[in-house]
This record gives sequence, structure tokens and C-alpha cells, in this order.
Amino acid sequence: MKSFEVSSTNDQPNNASVEASSSEPLQLKQTARWWDRLIGLLQHDGLDPNQALWIKPCCIVHTFGMRFALSLHFLDRQGQIVHSEPNVVPNQIRWCFKAHSVVEMVATTNDEALEFQKQRLSKALSLSTV
Repeated sequence: MKSFEVSSTNDQPNNASVEASSSEPLQLKQTARWWDRLIGLLQHDGLDPNQALWIKPCCIVHTFGMRFALSLHFLDRQGQIVHSEPNVVPNQIRWCFKAHSVVEMVATTNDEALEFQKQRLSKALSLSTV
């Protein structure tokens, strides 16, 4: 899978209007080691709307210590979205026991942006190996 760099400053636009207007393909970075799954995006200050972190296997996510909000998309073993949580702020726990993995993306703040984000994710997943 392609890897990516997340922003190291808070000057990255981190809102639904940027997310909803993006036409670039979504870059998925899949965690490879247990340590990567544990740390996730904790060391970062933001996430580009064209990038996402795929944590596999995973059905529970915490945002303790995070410095920005996320949208979480829980996937089943076939890579289908079974549950989404938009705009999960720091210091929260979210889970979906039907899920086999979760994709962390830039937070969305409205239904239209969330649906667009889910479409982009579904397309990116269809092009990758689940």
C-alpha cells in the first residue's frame, strides 16, 4: 500500500468543505505492526483530506491524546463499511463489534461530506487488497 505523510502543523485545512470538494484519489496507509495499530495518528497534529489510516485488525478505537477530530469508518472482513462515526473528538472511545478493521479519516461535520467520504473510501478499498 502507498504510505503518506500526515501534516505536522495545524495549518492543514481539516474541514468538511475541503473534504467534499476533493477530486484526488484517497491514499490508504495500512498499519503493518501491532505498534503502528496502537499508536495510530497520536503523534500527528492533523490529517490531509486525501489520506487515511487503515487499522487492521481493529474494532475499537480510542482518541485519547489526539490533537484533532477524526471520522471513523468500521469495515467488515470483506471491506464493506458497516458503521461510520463522523467528527469523533479527542478523548473518546468508539467501537463496532461487527467490524474487522477501521479507517481513520479527516473529521466531517455534515451528512453530505460524510457520504462523499464514504464513497471515496469505498472506491479506494475496491482498488486495494482487503
